[in-house]
Amino acid sequence: TILEREYVWRQGKALVPTFTAQVLTLFLKEHFRKLVELDFTGVIEEDLDLISNGEMQRLAFLREFYFGDGKDWPGLESLVEREKEQ
Repeated sequence: TILEREYVWRQGKALVPTFTAQVLTLFLKEHFRKLVELDFTGVIEEDLDLISNGEMQRLAFLREFYFGDGKDWPGLESLVEREKEQ
């Protein structure tokens, strides 16, 4: 969890991001902006709900997430390769 990985700490009922979490967020925004966009994370959340309800196969989801869908999402593999080339 984010607590165990020390991305946040508790202050009362609130979760407060650590320095590590802030640096990681900046890194993701700079190099993998698509992964932290609200629309994208919302779609991923919906897909994960479908998987947990047995309405979507997790391997199909992972394949599409990693290799792309041939439409809007190029896939994590190509995003990483693009960043490595820069």
